[in-house]
Amino acid sequence: RGHVWTKAQRVAFIEGLYRGTVGESQRIIQFNAPYWGLDQHDGDLPNEVQIVDGLQRLTTVRLYVADELKIFGGLRASDFNDSRYSVKMSNWRLRFNIHTFIWRHELLRYYLDINSGGTPHSKAELERVRTLLKAASTTAQGE
Repeated sequence: RGHVWTKAQRVAFIEGLYRGTVGESQRIIQFNAPYWGLDQHDGDLPNEVQIVDGLQRLTTVRLYVADELKIFGGLRASDFNDSRYSVKMSNWRLRFNIHTFIWRHELLRYYLDINSGGTPHSKAELERVRTLLKAASTTAQGE
């Protein structure tokens, strides 16, 4: 997708984790794995794990944990080692949801459902996915 967080957005997210202003729903990273637990399925999605929601959050946390992002005026993750603010502590938990959508139109519908109500996605991005959904739905009806 076209939207990539700026450095300021990344810093704000990590600082929000420390301040406790990042809600539980923002700690959820969602994936789709159509073959999860199956040898095969009848859907039209490839046999691969795909991130559905949370790529920027996950990337930001990974950058911070790797000491590639400074917060609070210049502090890195390693500056908090051996303290209650270490990234090894339980307050750094992320939750990973694994969905098993097998049809492209179902996955696109889910994406629109979670990103159309208040999440800052551009109108162009949502329209792009709506167009993909329409095409996927037409293809699914023809099968």
